[in-house]
Parts: sequence; structure tokens; C-alpha cells
Amino acid sequence: MASTVYGLLTVLITFIIHVSSAPTCTGKSCSGQSQVSSYPGHWPSNYCKVNNVVFSTGDRVLRVDGDLQDLEKCHKVRDVWKFESTSTGQQMNNIVCDQVFTRGHFFTTYYFHGSNYFHLHYDTMLPLFVALHQDMNKLSSGMKDVTLLPGIEVNRGEGIDWDTDAFDDQNSYWMQMLQMLSKPHRLLPLDRKLAGINKTICFQEAYFGTPKVDFSSPDLLHSYADFVKKTFGIKPTKNTDKTGKPKIGLIHREGRRKILNEDELVKSISSVASIDVLDFSQMSVKEQIQKVQQYNVLIGMNGAGLVNALYLPKTSVAVQLVPYKAQLNVEEFANLLKTRGPYLEWHNNYPELDRRIPEDIFRNGADTIVDINEFVQIVNRALQMYKESTKS
Repeated sequence: MASTVYGLLTVLITFIIHVSSAPTCTGKSCSGQSQVSSYPGHWPSNYCKVNNVVFSTGDRVLRVDGDLQDLEKCHKVRDVWKFESTSTGQQMNNIVCDQVFTRGHFFTTYYFHGSNYFHLHYDTMLPLFVALHQDMNKLSSGMKDVTLLPGIEVNRGEGIDWDTDAFDDQNSYWMQMLQMLSKPHRLLPLDRKLAGINKTICFQEAYFGTPKVDFSSPDLLHSYADFVKKTFGIKPTKNTDKTGKPKIGLIHREGRRKILNEDELVKSISSVASIDVLDFSQMSVKEQIQKVQQYNVLIGMNGAGLVNALYLPKTSVAVQLVPYKAQLNVEEFANLLKTRGPYLEWHNNYPELDRRIPEDIFRNGADTIVDINEFVQIVNRALQMYKESTKS
């Protein structure tokens, strides 16, 4: 943990040093040799800064003035984004910029079957939040010309897929999240639409990848959640029903990792709590985050919907359910949710309650019949944990 914290501090301190340096791009051109700096990264493993970058969207190339070997200090950057070098500074001076931005952030995001919500937060949202917002307000508050340029990799570390349809649906969960995080800056996805405008965009400084962050930092997760709720205009809501019972949300899933006895679970705790079965797939991002504000406890199988536990009130309890012997990102999920606030975990230890398809060798898609008695026990523990958290 100490090395991670040190890496984050290094990124932030280096930002202070480099943002104060004078850029050499003007409203018409970029001149001067491109300088390369690297810091600890989340993905790629080096978070790279390059001064004076010319981006030709038509041929999808980033041009720098200097030796491309300087980029070798930035692991994988040249594998993901295509760079070329001008042979002389005079050639750089001759390039006319259609638009000049103070700063550009080039990064990729995990996109699989419409994006994986956990990886969206873990690999993109939280690291970008550090780069753009956390502890950076004094540095970037006066920086108006900042642009985010997300891309989708053909395969991990093997270049940008410019023909992707990932950015076509502006109402998708992950596009809404990227648009939210980019505010008040601009969002220019790397896709065929951007290539089609065939413009030359110049950056006084361009960052490639995302910075390494400390996922076990409560300050990071709380400030991130507060930022998201403030940006979406999310308000606190009452979290008891008319009878004064605490409120519990049980996340409904379709496709894989379903809970097969939801009705029985609801009945089993109806005497001690008011419980809602939540279908987040029918809600916008804002509606999902607003909805979880009313729950004392949020329960869900490992998966997309449980990401919403990051936005629970700080005293509410998150409960992760895990299928039988599943090979999933359970620990990563747990670390995020434990860092956020009160957390419990239930594992199905009964093979007879496991419903999986034979070809699912990693057991990451199995449906589950949740043991009723154990469910009641973990709900009672969660409610007690909630009461204790409100007193502290």
C-alpha cells in the first residue's frame, strides 16, 4: 500500500511541476522538441506525458518532434497509439493546427458486450477522476481547453479499434458515465467519426493512459462518489418505510449469475425489513444512483449492478453474494466495497444449490439458489452493522 500511495503522490507532485511550465503550442502551430515524462500508471503501467503533440485525425497518427525512442520509457504507449516523428523542428513549425488544446487525455476503456461496469469504474473512472479532479482543482480550474480522448483497444495492448461502435449510443451506461466525468471538459472518442473529420488537433501537453491509484483509500472513493452525486444532482432520500422498517435493495439479474429464489428471499425477511427487488437495467445512470440512496442495505450477486453500492450513503451496508467456487473478481469487488463503507460477503458453499452450464469451466456465470437460513442471518448481521455505523 505504501508504494501505491507514494506513486499517487508522485503523480500529483509531478503534475504541479509540469503544468506550470510554459507550453510551446500556439493557436496555429506547435514548435519546439517534444518532451516525454512518465509516472506510475494503472494502464498502461507507465502514465505518460508528452509536450507538443500534433494529432492528425484523418490518418490517426500522433506526431512529435524528436526521437521516438524517448517514448520507450512509456511502456505499451506506442503499441496502443500510433506515433510518428517529424525529422526537424522546422517541419513541426509548418504544421497548421485546426485547433489547439491545453491538455489532452488519451486513454482506453474496457469494452465487452456493451462495457463491463466493474472494469469501467476500476480501470477508467477512478483513475481518470484522480487525473482530472481529485486534489487537482487548483491546477485545472483555470484550464478550459482540456479534452478527453477515449479509445477501444482491438486487443489488450494492440492498438486502437477505430471502427468500434462503442461510442455510438450516447445513452449507454458507460457513455453517460464518461460524459459525466469529463465535465466541464470535452469528450472526443477515437472512432471513425473523429477520423472522418480529418482535422489537425494540437496539444500543448498530452497524457497517455491513466495514473496508478490507491483503491484502498477511503478519501478517494468517498470524494469520487461525492463528485458523481453532485454532478448528477443526486439528493439524499428517506431510508425507512411508512412503518419505520429499514429498507433493503435486492439486485435482480438477467442472463447469468441470477438469483433463482428471489421471491422466497423477499418473504424470508419481510417481517424485519422492507425489501425491493431492483432491476437496474431499466434505469438511467442517474436513476440507479438516486435509487440506492434510500437503502440501508444493498444486496447483489457479484456483477454490474453491485457497482452501485459505491454510491450508497456512507452508513449503508453492501452485501456481495458469490456463486459456488466461482472464479471472479470477488476480492477486487470486496476491496472497493469495504473501502467505501460497511460490507459483508456470502458464498454459496453448497454444490446442490449451484446451477451452471457445463461449458462454464470457470463457474463465472452460474445461477444460484441462495440458502434461506443463511440469507436471513446475513441480513440480520447487515442491519445490526448499519445500526452500529449510524452511532459512530
